[in-house]
Amino acid sequence: MMKKALPIFFLLACLQACTSKTETRIGIFDISKDDEIIIFTWYYGSGATILRVDIDGKNLQPVSPFSKDSSYVNPKYNEKGTKLLYIGRKNGDVSNSSVYIADADGGNRYLLAKESGIIDEAFFSSCDDLIYYIKSREFGNSSPVARPQPHGSDVYSLNIRTGKSNQITNFDAYGLYRPSEYDCQSMILHMPLKGMIKVPTDGSNKQYDINPINDPRKDTSLYGSPLFSKKNNILFFLAPYEMYTMKMKDRMAKLIIRDDDMINNFRLFNRQKKIIYTNYKENYFYTIDYNGKIIRKIEVDLNAN
Repeated sequence: MMKKALPIFFLLACLQACTSKTETRIGIFDISKDDEIIIFTWYYGSGATILRVDIDGKNLQPVSPFSKDSSYVNPKYNEKGTKLLYIGRKNGDVSNSSVYIADADGGNRYLLAKESGIIDEAFFSSCDDLIYYIKSREFGNSSPVARPQPHGSDVYSLNIRTGKSNQITNFDAYGLYRPSEYDCQSMILHMPLKGMIKVPTDGSNKQYDINPINDPRKDTSLYGSPLFSKKNNILFFLAPYEMYTMKMKDRMAKLIIRDDDMINNFRLFNRQKKIIYTNYKENYFYTIDYNGKIIRKIEVDLNAN
């Protein structure tokens, strides 16, 4: 037991030595198939690494290597929960990205692909031996007051066996965010100004509006981060400060929770009708039911020393 604690002790000690608490935050995360493990991005100043923790907030462990020169972000499990992927890049260089695959605990890591371009988010297909990802040509801002973002974005696939990539769309979009699988023929994601769209993976370059018909925020561009529960045929998504559910048969959105600290990321539990989410202010995880009732606040001791 003591041997397992040592790696994370030294990792956190090193992170604390080179950054302050105000520069740290939880990023994109995923939850294991048995709902027992959270795997998440941990930003510390100019870098990032990937950690895992039990669902009760205990037994914190490193997953990706710690490097002063490189960052590792945005982990996702495969359908069986036996493998995970994440994105790596050199600190200060967003123009080149690498896709890594490893065992669920981070062991047996290997580099699947290294590409010119900005890869921020990727996920395993549950239907084929493919990874889908968003790649952008450039990183910048359209005005002096805007936060820098990826631009010139499209959807790509990556064959896990061969490492060969294939461009799926030719949108050259201002940005594409939060991709996830809808079914074996399409994915869903957020496109700025348009809100949520469904995109076929057959290369047809089509896009379909999946925003709520009742439009509770009176601005479809505000809807994003779509996640579809195939088991319940329900789409979950965010608008600023709020989370909604929507049955796809009628596309009528229902507000389930509002967080004044702004909901950042969320995932669906795999075996239970529960949701886990983070907000922009606190480095905690919250679990809620499908009606928005808060079940638990999960505190992770990220400042252990």
